[in-house]
Parts: sequence; C-alpha cells; structure tokens
Amino acid sequence: QVAGTPVYRLVGEISYASGTSAAYRFARMWPALVVLVVPPVLLVAALVVLTTGWSTTAMAAYLVLALMNMLFVQSLVVADIAGSRGRWTIGWVAYAIVLLIAPTVWILPPLAGLISQVVLMGRALGGLAHPMSVPLRPFLADTARGLIMGGVLWSDKLFMFLVNGTDFEIVVVYLCLQPAVVAYSYYFAVTSPRINRAVAHFQTELTDASMDRLHDQGRFLRRTVTASLRRAVVVGVVSVGVAVLTAALLSGSGTAIGGLGAIGVLKVAVIAAASLLLTVLTLLAYEIEHVGDRTGGLVLSSIHLAAALGLFTAMRVGLFIGLGSHAVRAYAAVGLVDLVLVVVALTVYRSRWRSPEYAFFWGKALSW
Repeated sequence: QVAGTPVYRLVGEISYASGTSAAYRFARMWPALVVLVVPPVLLVAALVVLTTGWSTTAMAAYLVLALMNMLFVQSLVVADIAGSRGRWTIGWVAYAIVLLIAPTVWILPPLAGLISQVVLMGRALGGLAHPMSVPLRPFLADTARGLIMGGVLWSDKLFMFLVNGTDFEIVVVYLCLQPAVVAYSYYFAVTSPRINRAVAHFQTELTDASMDRLHDQGRFLRRTVTASLRRAVVVGVVSVGVAVLTAALLSGSGTAIGGLGAIGVLKVAVIAAASLLLTVLTLLAYEIEHVGDRTGGLVLSSIHLAAALGLFTAMRVGLFIGLGSHAVRAYAAVGLVDLVLVVVALTVYRSRWRSPEYAFFWGKALSW
C-alpha cells in the first residue's frame, strides 16, 4: 500500500481503459518513484535490525529484497489501472512459480514478477528516456494514507516483531494470516474489476443521464459493492474454517504446530478470526473512501493502529492475563476492538453509499 497508493493517484489520471498511455506515464515517473520509495524501506529496515539484530549481510539482503518487491508492486499498478487482470495475474504467477521452484534464491521471485510486467509494457518503456518529476506533497500525503489504511492488515506483524522480537509462534501466526489474505486477494482480484467498471460507467452517466436513471444506476452500484464485500467475507469465513481444520489435523502430528491439542486449535481460531476482521475493516475503509469520504476510513484505520500498538505492548509487559501466549492474548484483544470498529465502519459505509449518485456528483464537482 505504501508503494502502490501514490502510483494509483499519479498514473490514474489517465482514463480507465487507456493502458498504453498509463504505462508510458508510469515509465516517465518510475525513476522518481524508485527514489521516493527508498526512505520508507530504510525506516522499516531500521526497525527490523533493532528488533532482530541481524548481521550486516542479512540486512543488506533484506534491503535489496524489500526494494525489489516495491518495484514489482509499482509495476503491477499499470495492469490494474488498465483493467488487465491477465497481465496482473501473469506477474503474480511468475512470482509464485519461481518461489516454488527456488525458494532459497530470494531475489528471483520479485525479479521474475517485475520482468514479466516490464516486458508487457513494451514500447511504453520509452517514457524512461523522458523522466518527469513527481509532485512531492500529494505523493507524501498518499504514502501516509497508504501506510495508515494498509497498516490495518499488515501492521500487527510488525508490532509482533517490535514487541516480541522473534519470540512468538511465527508458524501459527503465519497460518492464521492466510484466511485474511485469501479474502483480501479474492476481493481485489475477483470482484474489484467489476466494481471498477461499474464505477467508471456510473461516472460517465453523471454527465448527461437523468436523475431517475442516476438513481437506478446508483442503486445497482451500491448492490454490486455490497455483494462483493459479502462474498469476500464468506470466502474469509470459509478460509478460517479451513485453517482451524488444518490445525486440528496437524495437532499432535509432530509438525511445527503439532502437540498443541485443543488449546492449539483454539489459538488458531482466535488469531485467524481476528486477522479476518482486519481484512473486513480494511475493505470497508477502502469503500468508504471510494465513495468520496477520505476522512472516515482514515480515522477508523488510525484508531485500529493506535489500539493495536497499545494492546500488543500491554500484552507483552503483562498488564493482562488470559489464554495462551502473548500472540493469542494480543490478537484476542485487538479482535474485540476491531469488532467494534467493523460495526462502526459498516454504519458509516451504509450511510455514505445510501445515495452514491449524490456522493460521486459532489466529488466530481469539487474536483473542478
């Protein structure tokens, strides 16, 4: 989100379907974008080295890997803006295949994904010969926005490292993250293209359609977004069930999470459910912003970040007692906070999307 959010706004000024123009504009901006993404990577790297105590060689590898992943993420924006899910999929498939074939050659997966997108950009890469500057103020604002809103889904892992170092159940936490990632990916890979097309069509209708037609189109758009959110939640709930079932089957089998018994399965259920709430809150915040409210989602995300940092720290110093390890207690507490935030976010979402024809009209009018 930190790497991608500013690119969407900068390149997204090109019309939705003009993939070549978007690629050329992106290529012109890319040198500046590469430079501007370095400071956030260095900041995270500093936190990592303070927490893990890794050697200079390990940190150098981490920096290169992080930067390569940032470049890959930036390159995917062109395919997404162009509405080309095929190109977007090729990038991730290339990444996944190389990761499966050579997981220890850490530089290859993001490099393979990046090369796939560079090749697909073709002649648009000629824009690299005509670099252009990036407006710093909106870039920084969008970077901060991406950090806060994207941090809902990802910051808890960083907090775990900052508070506990490597002294937590990494395998269990990673397993429990998967339902949230599956639901998140399903939403943006499967349902988001339909939403984007519906929004693009709706915005063209704002120019000359009658109010009655706009009202009907707005109702259709609202139902499309709501149905997409609902399906993503269902996918997430099913994935939580799969994670819990996997933990039950592996419990006592001698694997990394083996021997945990019923308590271990309960741990997985708690952490996986809390992680899924992170995705739900993230998606609601995105759609609140999508309809024009750039404050509501940001406030909800900020509250989550503050609460998560405070709760992870409190659990570490033993201010609360309860089931299991620091990770379980922290995620249980964060899950309760997020349950409240999701209810609030759902209320805000319904309010903002009640009449999208008015919301999008005023958003367009104020942009003039």
